Amino acid sequence: MKRINWFLVSLILILTSCAKATSSGINALIPREDSQVGINLLIESSGEVKIKRTNWNDYYKSDIGAILYPGNLILPSTGSEAVILCSDLSIWSAPNGVPGGLANGCPQRVEPILIHADSSKIGSTRLPSEDINQLPYIISPRATRVLDMTLKIKWNPLSGASKYTVQLRGGDIDWEVDTSANEVEYSDTNLLDPEVWYTIVVTANNGRSSKEEQIAGIGFSPLSRTDRERLNASVGQINSLDISEEAKSLAIAHLYIQFDLRSDAIELLDQLLIEGYSSSVIYRTLGNLYEQVGLFLLAEESFKQSIQFAEKSGDVEDLALAKKALGEIYHSRGFSDVSENMLLEALEIFEMIGESSQSIEIRAMINSDK
Repeated sequence: MKRINWFLVSLILILTSCAKATSSGINALIPREDSQVGINLLIESSGEVKIKRTNWNDYYKSDIGAILYPGNLILPSTGSEAVILCSDLSIWSAPNGVPGGLANGCPQRVEPILIHADSSKIGSTRLPSEDINQLPYIISPRATRVLDMTLKIKWNPLSGASKYTVQLRGGDIDWEVDTSANEVEYSDTNLLDPEVWYTIVVTANNGRSSKEEQIAGIGFSPLSRTDRERLNASVGQINSLDISEEAKSLAIAHLYIQFDLRSDAIELLDQLLIEGYSSSVIYRTLGNLYEQVGLFLLAEESFKQSIQFAEKSGDVEDLALAKKALGEIYHSRGFSDVSENMLLEALEIFEMIGESSQSIEIRAMINSDK
């Protein structure tokens, strides 16, 4: 297989669709004006529920957590139930046995609360997995805003290390502590400035350092007071709704993603899995978040899990999205042949359902250097 020219792919996609901002540091966390498209979540379903996107050729099975956009149609089979959390946090139970337009129950609002968030990604490392696992790389907070008043810093533990030195720097902060654990708390978060990008370096007593990962953009910045107040108000609204705890967590996770609280979103979705709530959407969303913060080994595992659950549930869209994402991860790790095979599998599904935009994107990836 010829090597895919990913720079050319990026150029093609910028010219044929909307550009995706990719930058490091605090600039990557600036909200974009083109993100104000309301999203609606399928939060409860029983029986068979199918959806039809604007450009699809038919209805296809969907699962809890699916994102629905204006113009989409939903078709719960006779006797089935589909409950949608609308972008304004109202709840709509779609009628069963007949197709219904999303606008019938979830009209698009001028200022939706749940919005589409197409977050940028930090750079990738070309180090092989065996080398990455020998580093005390930062797990959290990583390429994210932070919310909690107490900041918990986590990193990859090393079998050959008994002590770590943790340094937190940025603005007027120059903090350092030694610990034998693989996490530590920084409690003076009131001193952190939302306009400053803070960096963390962990050095093990065997000489290995998180800096060896060599990825720009690994750091964090606190959420501003204004954004924190807006977020808390929306979270309060969600928690007051008469919906399942799983639905609440999924909705709050999307809010966190909107506010670039990637580490908080990851922690919330991980907790859902611990509590026994598993689905292709949860794993794929986790994979996307891990990829956005540069944790590619964790992203790969999440996408694999998403594929398994999508195959079991029959959610062909999620299956294709996970395969596409996994193909991109494989390429970032240098597995070009495996990458192309996975992308071709995703392409076959997208062409089957009539998802032309995804098909064009994947074909550009595969054919750019042929």
